[in-house]
Amino acid sequence: MERSAIQVMVTRGKSQRQIAKELGRSRTTIARVLQEPVEQSPTKRRRRSKVESFRTQIDQGIGEGLSNTRILELARADAVQPYRGGRTVFGEFVRRMRQEFAQQQAARDVPMRFEGLPAE
Repeated sequence: MERSAIQVMVTRGKSQRQIAKELGRSRTTIARVLQEPVEQSPTKRRRRSKVESFRTQIDQGIGEGLSNTRILELARADAVQPYRGGRTVFGEFVRRMRQEFAQQQAARDVPMRFEGLPAE
């Protein structure tokens, strides 16, 4: 809201000092806002999940047909780098990987379609 208000005030001929005084902001803030686009979406911070480093173990556990709980137990019992995150986050990650695995499996199982002429 304030970004668009600043833009409107500038188009009406107000100076950056006047706008800063009216809105209770510093002049440098007003100058920065005027250089940026009006509709600026907030940037998302993308953090790497604690579970990401256990992807190979999870793949192996899914391939062996282990349950989510058993895969979690194995990850926590790892001597080199034990998993210290939460159970829910780990379970969600495993579920997503199972779905990806099932989709890949379904894509491989689809027969190739061959169409020919009748009575061929």
